[in-house]
Amino acid sequence: MKQRKIERLPSSIVLAILQEVYDSVPQVMQAIAPLGWKQTPYHQEMISYRKMLYDDYKDINSSHPESKTVDLPDLKQEIPWCDDNDCQDSNKEAPAHHYFSPFTPEQDIPWNEEIDFDSYFLITFPPLYHDHLELFYILAGLLLDITADSTLHRDHHSSAYYFDEIQLEELIIEIAYRNKQIEKEEANLMLAICPCPPLDDMDLLYCLENLFAILKKQGFHLNFWDYELLLITDLQESYQQIFYQDLHYLEKEQQLWQIQLDIEQVLEGYDDPAVDPLHLPSIIALYNRRKISPLVLAYLHVYDQFPLGYPYRHADYEP
Repeated sequence: MKQRKIERLPSSIVLAILQEVYDSVPQVMQAIAPLGWKQTPYHQEMISYRKMLYDDYKDINSSHPESKTVDLPDLKQEIPWCDDNDCQDSNKEAPAHHYFSPFTPEQDIPWNEEIDFDSYFLITFPPLYHDHLELFYILAGLLLDITADSTLHRDHHSSAYYFDEIQLEELIIEIAYRNKQIEKEEANLMLAICPCPPLDDMDLLYCLENLFAILKKQGFHLNFWDYELLLITDLQESYQQIFYQDLHYLEKEQQLWQIQLDIEQVLEGYDDPAVDPLHLPSIIALYNRRKISPLVLAYLHVYDQFPLGYPYRHADYEP
């Protein structure tokens, strides 16, 4: 496969894609959550993750005393700019960066009052109990998965593109604000903290088809790379490098054995012991026979053709 210059997708294009993703949520919701979003394992998993974070917070909170005594520092010892005259002259103006503690010695300061569950997640995205934005968040996360190892390209363009995680996080919050789902003040503070729950096979396929339909409308095609084959290629390259290194034979043997074991673990799910873990053409042939990628399948359903990079070719992955 011809290598292209890889660039982050421009924000204007990502916003256009995300708006279409946002608009598609009711249709996707009906397909994968006919009994209601809150009945799905996906919503339950997101809530469970937040409960775990909240329980951790409560454990930390309970480990501290309810109050803490604060003593004022000895200014002469702890503030470099304070000399004897400065500290004795109470009428002398302190430098602008000097900070006076509002607390007097022996004054009790509440260490932290326990925050309730809803308040604890007040500035996290997606907002609690917001079905539309929860599914929107998951769909946006799948865009990251699409270009985690693969890339997108447009006809007659020399560059390949990917979705940037930090950029995407900012723009999904922007889309929520533009669609009046959150206030501006919230949008300025919100952070995405929850991992996206994995989708069941058929739900994943439907969601990917929905996303590829949007990407197709925007003029994008997929350059497909398989993560496992990329990993195996890297391991085989490491094997060759170590094989020719000047190492003690026992150390070399141990390292080579470990690399071969790592490759075998990747291949374990395909249940074909006849495949040599160091022979890439045999592994490529195995993957073409046995591996079904949901990305490839969803792309095929939408574009009526395989993406660039599939079927797998030895020439694309050889070092």
